[in-house]
Amino acid sequence: MALSELLRRSWLVGALALGVAGCAGGPEEDGTTDSASDDVTDISQTAIRRQSIGNCWIYATVGWAESLHKRQTGNDVNISESYLTWWHWYDQMVNGEATDHIETGGHWGVAADIIARHGLVMEGDFIPSEANSELSEAQRRALTMVDEALRTGELRERSSRTAARVRALLDRAFGTNMTMAERRAVRANAFAAGRSGTRTLYLTDLMGTARSTWNPDQRSGTYAWRGVAYPYRASDRTTFLRRVLRAMNDGHPVIISWLVDFNALDSEGDFELQQLQRAGMAGRQGGHLSVLHDYTVDNVPGVMGGTLGLGALTPTQRTQALQGTLRFFRIKNSWGSARPDRASHEGYYDLYMTYLNGPIAWKLGEEAGAPTTQRTPISSFILPPNY
Repeated sequence: MALSELLRRSWLVGALALGVAGCAGGPEEDGTTDSASDDVTDISQTAIRRQSIGNCWIYATVGWAESLHKRQTGNDVNISESYLTWWHWYDQMVNGEATDHIETGGHWGVAADIIARHGLVMEGDFIPSEANSELSEAQRRALTMVDEALRTGELRERSSRTAARVRALLDRAFGTNMTMAERRAVRANAFAAGRSGTRTLYLTDLMGTARSTWNPDQRSGTYAWRGVAYPYRASDRTTFLRRVLRAMNDGHPVIISWLVDFNALDSEGDFELQQLQRAGMAGRQGGHLSVLHDYTVDNVPGVMGGTLGLGALTPTQRTQALQGTLRFFRIKNSWGSARPDRASHEGYYDLYMTYLNGPIAWKLGEEAGAPTTQRTPISSFILPPNY
């Protein structure tokens, strides 16, 4: 079913539903699950996906948009990450940004700008064979083909990268027909994503417009979400994190930008500083974007045992939780729901604050023995207005 038809059918549900007011090149990756029913927060999530290249920022943005729409309408949609990836590569080649390869990394604001220009398409309307797939093999195959064309093939000369030739190459690489997909696209101003009073808000309202090209996560607009950096000073972090938890308590799918060191990942699906210290060295690293789903806090005043988390809370308890000490965030990730080489909580991961606050040794090169610098793994958040 085309996305436009699904949206039309969901309109009556959406009218009655409760409303809602950057990833650098991530680690490259080679079923479906829904979120648990006993969460502290009430964030609507869609199925887990698994990236095959370093475009976690697109997966996080799509998960964010799907979550907003599900809360507004009660309906799951499977938006095509490959469709946005196609346009990201097209822009690089036609605008002269690409050299001899495609940059797969980006930011939430870049994805928002692509959606604003080109809308959204369901996966089954873009690459039908991947309509029910957790992993997109098409993206990995396409990246190999496009990089070869840029290095030694038909697009090695910048003068050859005309719009028509780039479109033809991308369609062959992805095994799709963009002209047909564009006819099925739903514009951001028709994709229900929340409410303000009696007014329906659409994705275009929540994305706003970029204030600058150099920092696309900074957005203008009454209802626009925007990037907010994690405070440098430890004394400011507790107050800041309460803003994030309050947004999560209110059902908002906040996005987190963080640094991955896979040597910090334990056998339970948790990123912990102690695990990294036991490893004794930095592992494979990269920037990453994920959607926040839940959390656990300790030292909550007036609560027996002092801990609240990963269990249904009353409104009063959620307010109490804001006074606790954050132990970990649970994130919806884009690494797949179940895989033998990587433990997880059915596609969700727990990011402990001991790890996120670090600091950790961050490698300044890929070669063995590369120098390191000290970095705080948590970088920034994409927050709704008034938080």
